[in-house]
Amino acid sequence: MRHGGMSFGPRDDSGFFEIFETGYRNAGIHPAWIHAFRENPNWDFSFHSESQRRTWQDAVDQYVRDHPDTRPPDHPDELVKWRAHQLLQPLRMAEAVDDPDVVEWMRQPEENHRNRGLARFLLDTREELLTEFRTHDPLRRGALALAERWGGPELVREVEDCLDVDAPAGLPALTVIAVARLRVKPA
Repeated sequence: MRHGGMSFGPRDDSGFFEIFETGYRNAGIHPAWIHAFRENPNWDFSFHSESQRRTWQDAVDQYVRDHPDTRPPDHPDELVKWRAHQLLQPLRMAEAVDDPDVVEWMRQPEENHRNRGLARFLLDTREELLTEFRTHDPLRRGALALAERWGGPELVREVEDCLDVDAPAGLPALTVIAVARLRVKPA
């Protein structure tokens, strides 16, 4: 059955993991971890038992044994990369499909864990984002155009306010700047 361009019915996983795998590779996640995700999908590390955790670790260990020329993963480092990848997914998805909903999510970031995580990320990187926004003309133009398309004059004002170093930068404006940043080459 199809609804709104989506298919509901017998599950077809063909191509599903490839989307995640490409993202994980682009994020620099160790191939052993990618192998473990493929063998034991556990996208949020919510192991419900020691057995699940061990099965995942066994897949990592098997990859390392099968690829002796590859250094073993540094698990804390890989976890940092995985978390960063997960936090950026809503921004990347919004950028890819030109979806303004992500701005609305950031108006109420407490709604779910991904919004809260993205909000923390944006707040943690606020100074870097704002500095680049204020000094890099292509990013500024791109963010203002995106704000106009996604939210009209009100959102444009929120983004323009970020040019003032003394004005607070809200999460919706930071979200627009971050998505625009994905589209613009670094300064």
